[in-house]
Amino acid sequence: LTTRTIMAAFVRKYALISEMNYDFLQRLFCFHSVKIGEPVHFQGGSIKFFYSLHALPCIGFRAELAGKSIVYSSDTYYDPDGLAALQQRGIISAERCASLCTDCSVQQADLLLHEAGI
Repeated sequence: LTTRTIMAAFVRKYALISEMNYDFLQRLFCFHSVKIGEPVHFQGGSIKFFYSLHALPCIGFRAELAGKSIVYSSDTYYDPDGLAALQQRGIISAERCASLCTDCSVQQADLLLHEAGI
């Protein structure tokens, strides 16, 4: 499960690193496309994906089942002051800044797995 953008970026990068053919690599995966913000329902639960802020296309998710939730931020930049500075410089919009600070990687959950680099 991922977006078309993420899948294409992954296969392109892996083809360069491995020197394997792009078409060959695509055949190794059973790809199921998702749309950001639209829940995927599975086995009585749901998974909702969001973009994180990363140099390469990257998504995180929120999964819910039986009243419990887990959020995985994915590899992301999370620093409210730094995000505000990016907004002030016109690199990200006010909406994107607000989303990254509240709706994406850091949200209430029973378990939050937050991955971030420096």
